[in-house]
Amino acid sequence: MKVLILSCNTGEGHNSAARAVCEEFRRRGIDCSVVDSLGVTGTHSSRVISSAYGSMITRVPRAFGAIYRAGELYNSTGITSPVYFANAAHAKRLLAFITEGGYDCVVATHLFPMEAMTRLKKTGSLPVKCYGVLTDYTRIPFWNETDMDAYFLPHESVKADCIQNGMPTDRLYVTGLPVSARFSLQITKAEAREALAIDAGKKMILVMTGGVGCGNSPLICAELLKSADADTVIYVLTARNAELKETLDKTYGADGRVVALPFTDKVNLYMRAADVLITKAGGITTTEAAASRVPLIHAAPIPGCETKNAALFESLGMSMWAKSEAEAAKDAFLLLGDPERAERMTAAQAANIDPHGAANIVDLVMQL
Repeated sequence: MKVLILSCNTGEGHNSAARAVCEEFRRRGIDCSVVDSLGVTGTHSSRVISSAYGSMITRVPRAFGAIYRAGELYNSTGITSPVYFANAAHAKRLLAFITEGGYDCVVATHLFPMEAMTRLKKTGSLPVKCYGVLTDYTRIPFWNETDMDAYFLPHESVKADCIQNGMPTDRLYVTGLPVSARFSLQITKAEAREALAIDAGKKMILVMTGGVGCGNSPLICAELLKSADADTVIYVLTARNAELKETLDKTYGADGRVVALPFTDKVNLYMRAADVLITKAGGITTTEAAASRVPLIHAAPIPGCETKNAALFESLGMSMWAKSEAEAAKDAFLLLGDPERAERMTAAQAANIDPHGAANIVDLVMQL
């Protein structure tokens, strides 16, 4: 069996989900590859689109929210979207890539390749099974105009919305959102801190900024430092945003209580080491946090999917949704000072989030 996983570089979450599923296929000895779907049709278009997306969510996230809302409104008309036609134009190239690669099935973690494969299914030219993975805790615009052999959903609450919008009940499977198995490894806080050389006696607040380093983490740090004592340390993961790291280093480097780090592959250890995590509400990061059982505060979610992610998690007691940087800092110290409240939150995460989404997806692909 040979499996192709199609992702897209519009946000690190889609790639992380793709890698998690690929990791599970490979763990079982199955040949699997992850490919940027836009790269199949030309690396230039992939770079342009991913760069535009990164600039929008870091500099003008409200613009992304406006586009998202426009997509929801257009989707409600029932008229086939421009998104479908744009991706249908790439369908023949994608088909050539699938057939020449000898793939037996395709799993997509992004809408764009799902739209292209829908076009191939409509013309009867797709020779393999295809599956879609939802990487947020809400049905995204235009998802219901795709035609996959099965859809893998992160939570039961999403299924009803999919059905109400005309998606086939018998092809909807609640698997949990796929994250790397590293996040559910039984590593203690002490072991994680030893591996990262973090003082075991400190109160450690972790601030994450998504795959491209967005959100106002300098202001979050300023608010946290108003209440932080000498035994509090703040770690900020700035991802691939070198400008953000430089700003934090210049502003807080001399303080010693703020540590800004570039992109790292040790996120699972930092989550395990943390007493509290403050992050935007990306579907993948949010699920990784729940799998790591870390007290969680959502701050500055990007309007659209992320506000819905934050709303669901808060409603189920799995996080606190701070509406400002000052509120995020206040909530962080509230959780630090109330261990029972923090324990209730991590218990809610355990009750509601399946950390084995990738394994569940692979199980179903093998069965189907």
